[in-house]
Amino acid sequence: MVPSLQVMLSGPAGTGKTELVRQMARQSRRNLLFVRLEETRDKYFGENEKHIARLFADLHATSRSMSRPPIILFNEADSFFYSRTSRDHNLQNLENSIVTQFLNELERFEGILFATTNYTDAMDKAFDRRSAFKLTVPTPDAQVRKLLITRMLKGYASPGELQAIALRHSFTPAQLNNVFRKLLLHDPRQCNKELIERLVLQELSGWARGRAQVGY
Repeated sequence: MVPSLQVMLSGPAGTGKTELVRQMARQSRRNLLFVRLEETRDKYFGENEKHIARLFADLHATSRSMSRPPIILFNEADSFFYSRTSRDHNLQNLENSIVTQFLNELERFEGILFATTNYTDAMDKAFDRRSAFKLTVPTPDAQVRKLLITRMLKGYASPGELQAIALRHSFTPAQLNNVFRKLLLHDPRQCNKELIERLVLQELSGWARGRAQVGY
C-alpha cells in the first residue's frame, strides 16, 4: 500500500507554487502528473460523475505502471472546488453530488497529491479539510528577489544594478520571467538597467501601463 499524502499550496498568482511541486518531483526522481480539474466538468447531467471515476481510475492505473509513485498535481484546484453558493436548488444538489463523489475518491486515494490555489476564500471547505498539510507560498522577500533577478537576468545589467531593482520593486517569479522573455525581443546592446526597470514596472502595473495596441 502506498501511503496517502495530500498537500494544499496557496498563495498569490505567480509565486511559484507549480514550480515548487515540479522541483520536488525532480529532486525525488518522480514523475509529475498534471491534472486540470475544470476539464472534468461536463454540461450534460450525469457525465461529471463518469469523468471523476475515470480520472481516478486512470491515475491509479498510471501510478501502478511506474516504478515509484508519481506526484499528482491538481493545478488551480479552486476552479473545480469553488464554494457552493448557488440559489438554484437543483444546481446546488448537482454540485453537492459532484463534490461528494470527488471527496469519496480522495478518501480511497493512495499516493502523493498536491493541489494549488490562488483563492483560498473561494475554496470549498470540504476539500480544504482533506489536505493534511496547508502551506502558503508567499511573494518573495527582498533577499529572494535579489537571488532570482541576478540569476535570471545575469549579463543584462551589473549584479549591483539588478539587486537595486530587486530592492525597489516587489515582483513575483512569474513576473520576472515575463521580463526575461521581453528582454529576449530586444537588441542585447539596448538592454540595460533602465530597460529592465521599465519592464518590471509594466509587469507590476498590469493592464494599467505599457499596453501595446494592435489592429486598426
